[in-house]
Amino acid sequence: LLTSKGLLLLNIKEVTGSVFGSDKMSDWTVIAPERRYTFSNPQPGLYDRVAAVRQIVKDVPVEGRVLFLDGASFSKGVPAMVATIDEVRSEFGESDAAAAGRKVEAFKPFWETLKATAISGKWS
Repeated sequence: LLTSKGLLLLNIKEVTGSVFGSDKMSDWTVIAPERRYTFSNPQPGLYDRVAAVRQIVKDVPVEGRVLFLDGASFSKGVPAMVATIDEVRSEFGESDAAAAGRKVEAFKPFWETLKATAISGKWS
């Protein structure tokens, strides 16, 4: 996403139930009403994508978040880089629409560079 604070990479998870995961666990577990399952810790891949984007748009802030949509809860604590939609809005939103527009415009050339790199497949 192109925000007034730079680029935000999102790894979106649509999970319902209690999520048990931590920064150091390789697999996270979801206990839902109808079943229990695991998925790979999404943080390492997100770290790598953030690092790759930072190499392309060197002068722009780049952040990453694992976004859990409504329905997920973390009863044992929330791992780093994990957020809800409300937390993302709070952290990356801007109450002054005009100021946000000016900031986003300043980042647009870097956004275009990133898009062109992604389309060409020529990562440096």
